[in-house]
Parts: sequence; structure tokens; C-alpha cells
Amino acid sequence: MLRNLLLVFSLALTPLAAHETPTINAVVSAAGVVTDVSPGGIATVWGLGFSFEALGAEGLPLPVKIGETSVTINGVECPLFYVSEFQINLQIPLETPT
Repeated sequence: MLRNLLLVFSLALTPLAAHETPTINAVVSAAGVVTDVSPGGIATVWGLGFSFEALGAEGLPLPVKIGETSVTINGVECPLFYVSEFQINLQIPLETPT
């Protein structure tokens, strides 16, 4: 059963420019582009200023950092599939507190 989580995103990355701060516009389930997300699920974060270039994970286990980009949800590091300037695809860790 999917449930909404109160997600607190902490993005640790190098801004694209000294004056830019990463901006999150939406967080949706990658399975259906709905806002219901839950631990273990795959989510897409849409916004601006996430990465200098488009990069993907090179294998398993998924890394918690790609390039200079990492994401934590409620204090837990997220495995990352893909990062770009506008998008991050990640797995919400099973141990994410809700």
C-alpha cells in the first residue's frame, strides 16, 4: 500500500553557479508520476540546479552519490539511479522514518 511521506530533502551538491540554490519543484513516484511515495519505492525529483551534467549509476549496488549530487530523506542517504540539472531518480530507502 502506498502512503504519503513527509519528505525532508537535503541536497548535498555543488551549485551550478555561486548565486544558485537547488530548487525542488515536485517529487513524484516514478511508477506512475503520482505524489504517493513510500519506502522502497522509486521517485523522481524535478527541479533546477541538481548537477552539472547528466550522469547515471554505473552498476549495483546503487551509489548514494553521483558526481557531486547526493540526497537524504529524513536523514537517510538515498541510492541514486540518475542525476541531471533538472531531475534526480532515486530509491527511497526502506529504513526511511515516516
